[in-house]
Amino acid sequence: TDIQQRLQRIEDQEERRQNNERRNNMILNIEEIEKQKDKVEEQVQGILRKLRVETKPQKVRYLGKDCKGRGLALAAMKSLEEKIVIMKAKRNLEGQEVFIEDDMTKKSREIQAAIRKRVKLEREKGQEVKIGFLRSGLMGNGNIEKKSQKTTRHSAKREKRKRQQLPTYKKE
Repeated sequence: TDIQQRLQRIEDQEERRQNNERRNNMILNIEEIEKQKDKVEEQVQGILRKLRVETKPQKVRYLGKDCKGRGLALAAMKSLEEKIVIMKAKRNLEGQEVFIEDDMTKKSREIQAAIRKRVKLEREKGQEVKIGFLRSGLMGNGNIEKKSQKTTRHSAKREKRKRQQLPTYKKE
């Protein structure tokens, strides 16, 4: 029991450390991607120009292909504020074969996949459902019933507080 508690504490510390490392990173799913470093950087910067965001990633790296054959690139931003502006502006990419997501740990990705699966089932039942970071909400009579994952609730709350303190992105 004492050893199990210590092990759990160490695992939690490692999860927090990984989350902190990945906080400013985002993953871009791009249909056609080049493998050369300079061309990947050029493609990512082109996508950011389409978003009308005036920031440059600190580091860009080609990660490989996903299960659908799309290319994956990791973009590390200088600050969380820059990343949030990009994440808010990514809706301007609708209809294009480019997807921008948060860089998450394996545990967080598993939680997000479970949420997506649950949301898909709810939508098939005719519910209007909204997905947020590590949570989903059923939209009914103007109220949103939030269903959070217990394991990451506190980190999601911290992220939300930080996002509320940042300037908002305005469409031109």
